[in-house]
Amino acid sequence: MRKILAFSLCLLFALIVSGAALAAGVRVFDEASLLDAGQKTELESGIADLRQKHKLDVVILTVPDIGSKSPEAFADDYYDQGGFGAGADNAGLLLLISLQSRDVYISTCGSAIDTFTDARLDAMIEHMTPDLSAGRYGDAAVRFVRDVFIYAAGGHNYPLIIGVGLAVGLLAAALVCAAAKRRYKTAAPQDTRRYLAQDSVRFLTRDDHFITSRLARVPLPQGGGGSGRSGGSSTHRSGGGVSHGGRGGKF
Repeated sequence: MRKILAFSLCLLFALIVSGAALAAGVRVFDEASLLDAGQKTELESGIADLRQKHKLDVVILTVPDIGSKSPEAFADDYYDQGGFGAGADNAGLLLLISLQSRDVYISTCGSAIDTFTDARLDAMIEHMTPDLSAGRYGDAAVRFVRDVFIYAAGGHNYPLIIGVGLAVGLLAAALVCAAAKRRYKTAAPQDTRRYLAQDSVRFLTRDDHFITSRLARVPLPQGGGGSGRSGGSSTHRSGGGVSHGGRGGKF
């Protein structure tokens, strides 16, 4: 009971500190003391650019321990109760690194759920795992922010890329058709009868008769249960009832 109470007080204190930091624009919370001053400055600068250019909030949280909570619940609750997020849907991500349990978890919220699919989150965790395992926590966090930049840009530019691709394809097809038309217009018309020998072509008559038919019915596979979104992002509800995506792993 005392352990649970102590952990609850620590979490409450962390949230109070994060609330004060939120007002100051801080997004890196190194409660496990894993980052140096230079790394924190670099991360804060990158996150500020993300918030300005992509309207996406990013939080990095390191903790000594997550207590009895799961990484998913800890990360979701910290994000929700800390008041993080950009826009009306509180779009953003939170990276959680728990030192004692060796957990790494990324929580997503708002429009970030669709942009950062399960496959992308798994790739981001895979990119960080070697550095985390080697104790290079700052390098892992920097890699995380860089991946967020890459996917945020790609996630918002797909319609533009598709439109440009279609335009280039149509232009290339038009040029090929025009060149072919000019080439065939230069050919002189020929009398096709000179290619045929007298009485060399005979037409035969053949009839097809319908005999029978067979209908096969194949059941379609049913999708599994659980919540999800298009684009490969699974979702769940946090303790506060907020919809989140997320993936995690060990290091």
